[in-house]
Amino acid sequence: MPNSKTVLIVDDDPVSQQLYVAALTGLHIAFHSCNNANSAYQEICHERYDAILLDLILPGANGTHLLHALN
Repeated sequence: MPNSKTVLIVDDDPVSQQLYVAALTGLHIAFHSCNNANSAYQEICHERYDAILLDLILPGANGTHLLHALN
């Protein structure tokens, strides 16, 4: 995709993940997704993202813990 952006969706609800993608379809955005904070942390450490859509209520470590870990 020319000039595409990459967004990481961190949400344990697959329906919410699909809604994010549907809402942003047509904007030349590539999506990756994770369903928990631990896998998202690993993903963020290895890949560069233009934006992260982060659910705060996740199984295990929540989204707030992820934000603090990235700080």
